[in-house]
Amino acid sequence: MSANIIEQPLETVLPEAFLGYSKYVILHRAIPDVRDGLKPVHRRIIYAMQELNMRHDKPHSKSARLVGHCMGAYHPHGDSSIYDASVRLAQPWATRYPMVDGHGNFGSIDGDNAAAMRYTEIRMTPFAEIMCQDINKNTVDMIPNYDQRLKEPTVLPSPLPNILLNGTSGIAVGMASNMPPHNLSEVIDGLIAQIEKPSTTSEELMKYVTGPDFPTGGKIVGTDGIKDAYTTGRGKITMRGKVALERGKNGRTLVVITEVPYGVNKANLAAKIESLSVEKVDGITDVRDESDREGMRLVIECHKDCNPQAVLQQLYKYTQLQETFGVINLVINHRGMPAVMTLREINAAYIKHRQTVIRRRTTYELSNAKARAHILEAMVTAINHMDKVIVIIRSAKTPSSAKGQLMVDFGFDDVQAQAILELKLQNLTGLELDSIRAEHQGLLASIADLENILENRSRVDTIIKNDLLSFKNRYGDPRKTTILESDDQGDLVKENKLIHFSADGNFQWTQSKGCIETLAIPDEADELYFLFATKLGQVMRSPVDEFLKARTNEAINLKNDDKLLHVFIVKDSGDIMLVSPIGQGIRFNINQISVQGRKSQGVRGMITDEVVAALYIAPADIDKRLVTYSENGYAKQTLLTEYPVQGRGGKGLAVTKVIPEKTGLIISAVISDGTGKHKKIPVEGRTKIGQCIK
Repeated sequence: MSANIIEQPLETVLPEAFLGYSKYVILHRAIPDVRDGLKPVHRRIIYAMQELNMRHDKPHSKSARLVGHCMGAYHPHGDSSIYDASVRLAQPWATRYPMVDGHGNFGSIDGDNAAAMRYTEIRMTPFAEIMCQDINKNTVDMIPNYDQRLKEPTVLPSPLPNILLNGTSGIAVGMASNMPPHNLSEVIDGLIAQIEKPSTTSEELMKYVTGPDFPTGGKIVGTDGIKDAYTTGRGKITMRGKVALERGKNGRTLVVITEVPYGVNKANLAAKIESLSVEKVDGITDVRDESDREGMRLVIECHKDCNPQAVLQQLYKYTQLQETFGVINLVINHRGMPAVMTLREINAAYIKHRQTVIRRRTTYELSNAKARAHILEAMVTAINHMDKVIVIIRSAKTPSSAKGQLMVDFGFDDVQAQAILELKLQNLTGLELDSIRAEHQGLLASIADLENILENRSRVDTIIKNDLLSFKNRYGDPRKTTILESDDQGDLVKENKLIHFSADGNFQWTQSKGCIETLAIPDEADELYFLFATKLGQVMRSPVDEFLKARTNEAINLKNDDKLLHVFIVKDSGDIMLVSPIGQGIRFNINQISVQGRKSQGVRGMITDEVVAALYIAPADIDKRLVTYSENGYAKQTLLTEYPVQGRGGKGLAVTKVIPEKTGLIISAVISDGTGKHKKIPVEGRTKIGQCIK
């Protein structure tokens, strides 16, 4: 026994053992692969869900089922490591684009733990399914699992650039990786730009990828850290929560936190602020968490005479309301070595991976197509000489002799001859024969196309771009994190707030896609209302106060085919007038519209298929005029006194005469005092046509 023991000095054994351990931790546990952005445990979780058919359109399955399969087949490192990793993939505040759809208690941003895996259920999200797309077409290398009984992928096909979308963090031996998540639309735009121009620099890519986009929203202050991260692979990014100032009771100012920096525990933040209110920060009277299902709302109540800006600066200094994200773009490259990469290098590595996947998929499909075409070619030949084939088979004593005779007489190989012997009688009907010939012709065209893809890199790149664009169209979403150029831009939502209303019936305090109204909110908004009018003739009146404290962005509940047309800020007086394309208009007092809460459907304002203009008529507008414009350039002014106040919900009166073939339909209407650009438009009765002003 002692003869088999090799004695070596500790100083010799320790470096060798430690280096081996370090390499294992770096390559197999802590650092993600640049190609799919996954560590081994995450890759094995997604692959195991794929094997168990836990698709997003299937019922949820117990988490314990996944954990057991993943641990037994691929990841023998304990059930807690697998379950903890799958929980994080399901948490929307931790993962920008979750890969796991969880059902049950999966923890909270307050640091609450998920329920035990025997209680929770999971399934794949569409993003996880996309990551495995074409994995059964020899697109990636498969290696033996830990006990050599199964095969597992070295990397996923990853049609989505997950390395940038979800980022990652990990600490290995002597090195660490810390990559922030990004916005899908921006990342895809950058990738397409680099595919079209491979020499694109990291600085040029910043035109498309403006910066990290954290799932918790918040703000990034300054762009120097972003530039450093993208151009060198390392940088420090300053994150802040999203804060608004509101008026509380008794004239007190409320500092309201609606978004926290990425990775910050909200409960810990609240506790820290509360302790600071006693120890360091003067002016804070109360801290309370009013968060609910509609969103986060951490309220800090201040003294009447305190400066909320000073309080806020103290919070930035002493709490996690401001945090630093230290970017380290450390990944495992395609050679299996750790490397810190710039944005351009990350994109290039991902593009190269996708090119390899597309070529391998094409090669696989080409091989299958050729194999099938090879058999169909024999079938077509046999069909054209079916009488002779039948004679050979009937006269043969054994299947093997029939196969040999077919090979001799027709030049078939073993595979082709066997396929002829296995033909069913139903395949000899006229319809089936035509189908075989058509399939053969189609395969020949497909083979030519697949060979063309392999011969032309531009075809491969086009396929990659088209895939990316389809994902952008299906899953692209607005940025959640606002980027401030410097410390003094837009840090607070000021009390002279701007509210934007979009055509889909939502509102935002920042720029909104499809914005149709931008309104400035006066300081005293207690007795003000938003007056809404929609394309289908619905009207709604809601208190402005409800929007100042809202935690979701839905303003009005619209029908599927309806759009928001106009929004006004009004008091409790005045009229609204709705105008339709066929020249009808109805005027009624806004007090006929009962006050409703935010997200209501409103009430019927006008019976019509469509409204093209909604106009608010203030009490002081009594002497003004209604100006209408038609498709063919006809315009007319009519005194507002010609339109009596009616009951809402009717068809209204004629505002102008419409002759479709001459005037065209009404396209807009405005209130005018008859001066300026409206001075030359004649004033006529409401049943007149008006004059062409083109």
